[in-house]
Amino acid sequence: FQLTSNVMEEVLHLFENRLNEIGDLLMESFEIILMKSTSDVASSCLIQAIKPERNFKKTDLLEFLIKRVDKRALKNALDHYKVGFKFNAESIKTTKKIRSLTVHSNLYYWILKKYGPNSEVTQKCFDDII
Repeated sequence: FQLTSNVMEEVLHLFENRLNEIGDLLMESFEIILMKSTSDVASSCLIQAIKPERNFKKTDLLEFLIKRVDKRALKNALDHYKVGFKFNAESIKTTKKIRSLTVHSNLYYWILKKYGPNSEVTQKCFDDII
């Protein structure tokens, strides 16, 4: 059995409704098994939690993870999926198909709501949408 960040995120997602009760216990278990800090474990889970195929009907897991990471973790997670990657003018001219959003639209909404329009992570999302 390999405890990967994907497995940890799936476990946290499975218990999303009970994170207030057992979330810290799960995180402590992951920390002990992996011998990593809370911030490191939460950061790796955050990358998995925002994966493009994830549908965000609820944001409890995101809120739970954000409270346990450093300031740069969300930006790093967005960078992992190349959110806000800017095309140069030539690549836009030669692109003949519509480009879809990098991550789920509800994630952009949550970031705007949580961090406001002037934050760095919100600006990355705006760059990605535009």
